[in-house]
Amino acid sequence: MPNKKRIIMKTVFICSAVITAACLYLLYKKGNSVKRTNLLDLSNVKTETIDGILRLDDIVHIFKSFNLNQETDTPFIADKNKLEKLFDVYPSNILKKEDYTSVVIGVYKQEPKKKETVMLEIIYAKALDKKLEDVLSQAKDDNPLVVLN
Repeated sequence: MPNKKRIIMKTVFICSAVITAACLYLLYKKGNSVKRTNLLDLSNVKTETIDGILRLDDIVHIFKSFNLNQETDTPFIADKNKLEKLFDVYPSNILKKEDYTSVVIGVYKQEPKKKETVMLEIIYAKALDKKLEDVLSQAKDDNPLVVLN
């Protein structure tokens, strides 16, 4: 009789382990198949290529050329790696250019009850200067935009 109990206990244990493993596998598969719904369509965004170092001063100069309204227009730069983690970027290769790094710059208009992006541009550069890298490092995982004042 004790052997029979041992066999039953082993069988129950093995069955429990198999069921637990199956449940964990299904949860894993479900978690990996969930698609992000944050589509960022960059298909019509202007791009510019710089065969040199992109400096923070260059970006500030670009924003100054737009004659922005300080009360409603908010210039920003975005970290491309954090954008790709947070959004499904379309087309998927737009932020990648061989032998270049890329930075997204833009302006959003702050109006009552509404925030609207009015300008976006992707700049590809061979390298970024230290000041620009420092500013981009301020981007958060859940908010890749760094507002420039």
